[in-house]
Amino acid sequence: MDVTLTPGRRLGPYEIGTPLGSGGMGEVYRARDTRLGRDVAVKVLPAAAAANAESRERFMREARAISALNHPGICTLHDVGTHDGTDYLVMEFVEGETLASRLERGPLKLDDGLRLAIQVATALDGAHRAGIVHRDLKPGNIMLTRGVAKVLDFGLAQLTGMTAGPSRPGADAAPGPTMPALTREGHIAGTLQYMAPEQLEGRRADYRADIFSFGAVLYEMLTGRRAFDGSSQASVIAAILEREPVALSTLVPVAPPALDALVRGCLHKDPEERRQSAHDVASELRGIADQASAAPLLLPERPAVPRRRTVAAVAPWIIAAAGMTAAVVLGLRGYAGAPPPALMPVEMAVSLRGGSAGSLVIVPTVSPDGTAVVYADLGEKDNGPLLHVRSVGDATPRTLPGTDGGLLPFWSPDGREVAYFSRGKLLAVPAAGGQPRVITDASYGIGGAWSEQGVILFASAFGVGLQKVAAAGGRGEPATVLDPARKESGHAWPLFLPGGRQFLFLSRTTAGERNRIEMASIDGGPRTVITEADALVGYSPPSLLFVRDGTLLAQAFGPGARRLEGEPRVVARGLYYRESWMTAGAHVSGDTLSYIEYAPRRINGSWHDASGRGTGQAFDEFDVTGLRLSRDGQGIAVTRFDPERGADDLWLFDPARSARSRITTSAADEDIGAWIPGSAQVVYSSDFTGPYALARRGVDGFSDPVEVLHEAGKDWDPYDVSPDGRTLLAGRATAPSASDIWLVPLDKPDTRSAWLETKFDENGARFSPDGDWIAFQSNRTGRFEVYLRRVAGGEAIQVSTDGGSGPRFQPDGRGLYFVAPGDSIFRVPLARAGRDIVPGRPESVEAIETAGLLTYDVAHDGRLLVARQVSGAAAAFRVRVGWRAFPH
Repeated sequence: MDVTLTPGRRLGPYEIGTPLGSGGMGEVYRARDTRLGRDVAVKVLPAAAAANAESRERFMREARAISALNHPGICTLHDVGTHDGTDYLVMEFVEGETLASRLERGPLKLDDGLRLAIQVATALDGAHRAGIVHRDLKPGNIMLTRGVAKVLDFGLAQLTGMTAGPSRPGADAAPGPTMPALTREGHIAGTLQYMAPEQLEGRRADYRADIFSFGAVLYEMLTGRRAFDGSSQASVIAAILEREPVALSTLVPVAPPALDALVRGCLHKDPEERRQSAHDVASELRGIADQASAAPLLLPERPAVPRRRTVAAVAPWIIAAAGMTAAVVLGLRGYAGAPPPALMPVEMAVSLRGGSAGSLVIVPTVSPDGTAVVYADLGEKDNGPLLHVRSVGDATPRTLPGTDGGLLPFWSPDGREVAYFSRGKLLAVPAAGGQPRVITDASYGIGGAWSEQGVILFASAFGVGLQKVAAAGGRGEPATVLDPARKESGHAWPLFLPGGRQFLFLSRTTAGERNRIEMASIDGGPRTVITEADALVGYSPPSLLFVRDGTLLAQAFGPGARRLEGEPRVVARGLYYRESWMTAGAHVSGDTLSYIEYAPRRINGSWHDASGRGTGQAFDEFDVTGLRLSRDGQGIAVTRFDPERGADDLWLFDPARSARSRITTSAADEDIGAWIPGSAQVVYSSDFTGPYALARRGVDGFSDPVEVLHEAGKDWDPYDVSPDGRTLLAGRATAPSASDIWLVPLDKPDTRSAWLETKFDENGARFSPDGDWIAFQSNRTGRFEVYLRRVAGGEAIQVSTDGGSGPRFQPDGRGLYFVAPGDSIFRVPLARAGRDIVPGRPESVEAIETAGLLTYDVAHDGRLLVARQVSGAAAAFRVRVGWRAFPH
């Protein structure tokens, strides 16, 4: 190849060595940094290109793009400079071969291809989060070195100026195509085959163009053939714009259906229908890789251990061994058996049938001997979660019958029983299955621990200290007392230390400070602050594991000295921390660690007319968890999860201007309730005081919040405000699965009164447009149904006939919407007979797409705003056996 520089020439401090590659837009040389004594890669412009202003701009664009990135999957920029009129970039020297060169020898094996694809998708996610679109992803720009993929050549990259990454996939996007030149007559440069349709058509292109290119690369990696090819530029363009590639599963029969679906999703012609973020793509690939690498587990010869029979099969274990063979040898043992033989480090992922991504009601808890995990799975039951036990290495879980509604389980020290919280009680059930027994009253519970001496410590609720009770049962007694001087709002997640007398727990304040891990004794005495942390995970001698800012850390801890020693080590990043539960859903026992990863969910809000016909998009955002329309339809108040703080905040979306602004910014967890008619204010719930209290504030976000109602030990939930703006409909929790509906005068909340108070769960209440009726949902029949009842009281009228929740009135009062089982939206006509209401037959609004339905609301003009989850991982958690051996 023709080169410009000769070996031995100096560019500043860099001594040029052998050429590595060249093309019309750059020559790359291996060079030596004479100052630091390291090999680097130096890229320069050829003389012809250097004379072209556009080429020089592309060259500098690459420098700006790479300099903005710091990711292990992206080639690092060390320096940029000019020497004797020659512009040069100095980059990390990556020894290996390009993916294009590797593919000349044929396609990759499925497990190797998936592993490299995950690395490339993760690198793209890093670039996108830094506001950079690559725009030229292809096998020639992916370097393989020691089994690791690195993305190169950001010469066509577009710097969008955004740092939120995939949360706004369409904003500030790169304009137009960059058509490739012929490398030589009759041949096409590789770039064209990987361009997204919007690039070829000159339309606005954004992060999703990179996802299309990634799909084409992934297809070629596994099949050995290009997804789109032809004998001319025109035929290649026609293939990209008009045709679909041969199905991946046709060419790679061992490819799982989920991988086929993912590739199709990446290669969708319409960017709106394409996979929307590289983060989601990487998450999907990890799940597929786990599934693909799962292999029959081989048991070593040993004394027979009764195998645990599956009562209800849920999702299988998905075994992923990073950097190891697919077949993994694990030893199973009884919960209290002898230690197994030494294990190689293994990571396993468990997918669940129910719950949303990262749902912390799961809280996978490892058994004392590290051989099993107990967790709550929402499944498909109407009466709440159900506990499951899964042995490490077993392909199926085992249901614990009778644990309906069970949450936050923890083990007895011998592993024979599992304690858990359900419907205002703390219970225990044999780990092998059997009849649950009640230990004591416990409200909703925020973690527990069981000592070797038969004492249970538990957090009954926010706003109180820890309690202790005999494991055999009895009445709970105070174990810790909240410190009013420090404005403590709760003690939770206790953990017994060896010996069973001393324990750790998490202390939370209302002052906006970080939670603290403290140490105390079951016999009383002073408490010792160990460290600040968001969540307490566990003690695996000699390491204490805790979470700060979504990062799981391990640090040496000496119980006798009551202090940490040395520096913390990073164990895992990106955990799903929830401030409202003071937990990251992680637990450790010995060498086994379980944790929940944060998985963002993309939520699409769409408008529909009364017939269900779609009329446009209102928003497309990540991690929206609730919404409420203003009475005039000019604003959408939403609840949005902030992964950096682990809490929900209130935001205001203005669909007319495609604008959004933040309403709340406190350290608390806040949830939207309702707009106050005739004002630009909303009522919402906040856990800043410990239990959820009610507050109001202006949607401009500048005015101070005004407390409406706070009651020690009680959680309040705002539902609706009467049309005259005077009365708030609110729910007061009486147990995890029960709440009552109250009427709260906004000007005199102390004069509140119970409107419907039963032993069942009544919630989700809404005023009728005339303010005379209230629609609500209740589980008095064993499942939720929608009812109508006068504000003045009287008999309730059942509206739904086969299950229903989430009632919403039409603005004219002539109809009522609700959600039926299966997430279908139904409408019931409401006829008037004097002052009475006569509901008609429920009819499905079939035109509305409700797959992944999150919530909905009805606007003042009768339109429906429907929010759906369109991407994001399902509920799952990971287990690492031999967690200390994993790289951080």
